[in-house]
Amino acid sequence: MMIRKTALWVACMTLACLLWGHSAGAQPQREPRLSLNGYVKYMSSVMFDEFDTFWTLDNLLHNRLNIEWHPGESLTFTAGIRNRMMYGDYVKLIPGYAGLVSRDDGLLHFLTGNLVDSRSMILTTTFDRLNFEYSLGKFDITIGRQRINWGQSFVWNPNDIFNSYSFFDFDYEERPGSDGVRVRFYPGYTSSLEAAVKAGRDKNLTAALLYRFNAGGYDLQ
Repeated sequence: MMIRKTALWVACMTLACLLWGHSAGAQPQREPRLSLNGYVKYMSSVMFDEFDTFWTLDNLLHNRLNIEWHPGESLTFTAGIRNRMMYGDYVKLIPGYAGLVSRDDGLLHFLTGNLVDSRSMILTTTFDRLNFEYSLGKFDITIGRQRINWGQSFVWNPNDIFNSYSFFDFDYEERPGSDGVRVRFYPGYTSSLEAAVKAGRDKNLTAALLYRFNAGGYDLQ
């Protein structure tokens, strides 16, 4: 029942994106209170030991929907929906592949599920962003599934204890989110103090403090 509701939600959001994009063009320019956008892309991969031997083929059709709603001056609601249709040899040859691609270790793990799970094709969907953010002066607080991006590097983030990921997953630009609470305070133009707590599916908590600032032309944290 939950999966059917998720499918209906994704379909409604897709239709809303189309209707919003059509109506927005006829209205005068103004700050949007509701923002809807997304994309669709296709990727195929091939794996083989030797060129003249058996090739393993895999196909991925990837759709994303991004929703941002501002019900008030200080409140923002954000949702990100990731839909993937996978078909090919990986689905047929790898045991438990459907469970592997739909694995969600977050506290809100019910936000991820397979809409279709057949012998040849898998259609999986996940809400990797679903949060409310409240801003008051120099303070921001975000509650829900969010991206807590503390590590800043091109490949490996050694101090990103909230949103670790595999850099081999280059088809996922947005990166996964964490289920938790994040509070930010901005004492100056180039400094910030943050506290974050996330909870996993196993109910274990991860909590940390971060202070970042600029000194002598260097960014330190």
